[in-house]
Amino acid sequence: MKKSLISILTASLLSVLSFADDTGTVSQVTAKQGNLYKTTFTWTTGTNNNSVIAVSDSYIRGELLRVVFDPITSARPTHTYDIVLLDESGIDLLAGKGASLATGTVTTVRPGIISTVSPITNIAPFAVNDLVTVSVTNGGNSISGKLVIYTR
Repeated sequence: MKKSLISILTASLLSVLSFADDTGTVSQVTAKQGNLYKTTFTWTTGTNNNSVIAVSDSYIRGELLRVVFDPITSARPTHTYDIVLLDESGIDLLAGKGASLATGTVTTVRPGIISTVSPITNIAPFAVNDLVTVSVTNGGNSISGKLVIYTR
């Protein structure tokens, strides 16, 4: 009984989406892990284009705590690539930290609003409750990667 209940709860907390446009594909998986949500967007650019743009079908909710950029294919992007994550108001939730990402490097950032009161610098995380638009540009043809978002 306990195992069945755990399986049901796990299935109800996991949502999997896939969406695509003419230039590539993006899939989205969201899972609750403790008190955090981990949303992974796996993207592949098109064969005739070096970009992909897609809108999520499920909401990203909570405070944006950390973002990981991972160029996952053996054929990594050919030069620095860019990722923008827009909320429904058109605000880049990555605060520009998805620009000029290194081609062979997994990168982690904490986007938010920077506040400095000398000598202390703080980053206030963005609050999110929107469908988001993932945009990858300058990736090269048929290149894949992951955008992992942690929220609470």
